Amino acid sequence: MRGRSMAGNLSAPSLDGLLDEDNHDVEALERLEARILEMVEQLREARRKQLSAEKETVRLKDELAEKERTIEKLQAQRDDGQQGRKVVRSRIESLLDRIESLEQS
Repeated sequence: MRGRSMAGNLSAPSLDGLLDEDNHDVEALERLEARILEMVEQLREARRKQLSAEKETVRLKDELAEKERTIEKLQAQRDDGQQGRKVVRSRIESLLDRIESLEQS
């Protein structure tokens, strides 16, 4: 009986040790799973932010293009206005010259 009790005593701690190892392995796997899930969530958030930034970039590029078109139109209007003023100035100078020539005659 002593052999059996010794064998029983020897196998019991071994079983407890195996259970402890299994529990430790399960806990390690649970921690790993939690870390992986956290990383997956961080990746999703990063992708969401990237998509949002890309959409904002497109919007800003469109807005910039529209502003550039507006600037070009305004510059063309300014140039037309300056040309128009030159024509008017030239006509006025011509009229003034005629008036002066009439006064001198």
